[in-house]
Amino acid sequence: MAPFGTIYTWGPGNPRVARATAIANLNGLEISVPEFSLQTDRTPEWYAKFPLGKVPAFESASGDVLLTETLAITHYLALSGPRSHQLLGRTPAESAQIQQWTAHAEVEFWPPIQIFNQILRGFRPADDAVIAENKGKIARALEYAEKILEGRKWIAGTEEITVADVSLASVLNVAFKAILGKEERKYPKVLEWFERVTDVEEVKRAFGERVYKE
Repeated sequence: MAPFGTIYTWGPGNPRVARATAIANLNGLEISVPEFSLQTDRTPEWYAKFPLGKVPAFESASGDVLLTETLAITHYLALSGPRSHQLLGRTPAESAQIQQWTAHAEVEFWPPIQIFNQILRGFRPADDAVIAENKGKIARALEYAEKILEGRKWIAGTEEITVADVSLASVLNVAFKAILGKEERKYPKVLEWFERVTDVEEVKRAFGERVYKE
């Protein structure tokens, strides 16, 4: 089967690409993620397609769909397969809840997690005050998710996995793997939900093996 499209990104392990790939897997779409160098592969021809030079960047197999921004890429992939109604919501209320939690992953969870990611990758100096502040932000967001998951199987209150689950799990995968130790993962409902999401075969193929920081 020919790839549905190609995602260009920096190196392996980009959680945004893992998210998009998981959505593609759930929808039965094959995505190519070639090796890509920000230094040498952003050629004039590439910039002609993506003038801002941002990655991840998506190009459809036909070349007529060119996207940046993870939210747009994952939305397009979710719309483009047989499970679109499941992934994006079967009713206006479901769709709104899914949008809310997808945005919550981007706005409340990812910014403090990204700061740690930058520190771990050597792009930002470690600073005790910054670390404490952002661990506090992650904890507050997790406390809210813990309350919401009372009586819910999936984060948006749906009967099946959706884009919201994959989006939030993709950023928490970074936090649980490299930032939050065992004593800081004191959210049993969140952990149960996270393991439910990452046990889904299509998600597991995109995220890799589940690893927790000691």
